[in-house]
Amino acid sequence: MTVMAIILILISAGLHAGWNLISKSGNPSPLYFLILTLSSATILFPFLVMNGGGGQTIPGRFWFLLTLTGFFQALYYTGLAKAYSHGDISLVYPLIRAIPVLMVPLVTSAADLGSPLSGRALAGMTLIGIGCIFIPVRNFKTWHIRDYSGPALLWVLPGAVGTTGYTIIDSVAMDLLDPRFFPLPISLVYSGFINLAILPWLMLSVSLLSGWGDGKNFQGRKILSPLIAGLAVSLSYMFVLASMKHVTNVSYVAGFRQLSIPLGVLLGGTIFKETLYIPRIIGCVFIVAGLFFTALF
Repeated sequence: MTVMAIILILISAGLHAGWNLISKSGNPSPLYFLILTLSSATILFPFLVMNGGGGQTIPGRFWFLLTLTGFFQALYYTGLAKAYSHGDISLVYPLIRAIPVLMVPLVTSAADLGSPLSGRALAGMTLIGIGCIFIPVRNFKTWHIRDYSGPALLWVLPGAVGTTGYTIIDSVAMDLLDPRFFPLPISLVYSGFINLAILPWLMLSVSLLSGWGDGKNFQGRKILSPLIAGLAVSLSYMFVLASMKHVTNVSYVAGFRQLSIPLGVLLGGTIFKETLYIPRIIGCVFIVAGLFFTALF
């Protein structure tokens, strides 16, 4: 990874942990994330209009990938919302962020995307995986398979699959946009496209899973939470997209951006007064160690 990629992802990690903190405290639901996405789309839409001429150079394959990444983004938001409604941020956030670090290399290797990962990078990702195993455990003496059950962990899996899907697809789709025909940064343009692609899928998620009755939870000042989170989401992922241009394999981005994991756990303990069990803290140490290997090698 280059120094520029590390800097961009560090900024993104702080923003990412921040908007998750806001979301956790704001009655998270599929409708919450629909409002969040509408906020992001509204912010970014003017930039799409400014780049209208460049749209004529976009190949047809791009629109298929955009539709697909919209589905995976909506799957991530839905899994995140449901998991947060049942579990602590210090439990859900590390898992839903770290599991894709293991899944992305598997998919990219199978699909022959990007350059081969170094042995040390793979070792770092293994440490991250071990850390994920420790996160749900409350006590090593009573460690049991039931530590990995419950509705929160059930919804972590679709959230992680969604993250894996959109991370890989976005790295491919962005390369189909020729920066010579767009006056603004490609990451800014692509972020605008993504948020529009997410909307129909999230509308479907709301209709099927939670209904529209949650609208009463976002009246008056309560709507500020998803609106502000939407701004942070836009900025956070733009930095991630920009970092993809500075790595040889998107798995490095998927790994190092999980620096937000210990931040999320720390915020859960300090802001929400969640119990930070010893295995959970050890799991975070493993994850940070894995990030070190992933970033430097």
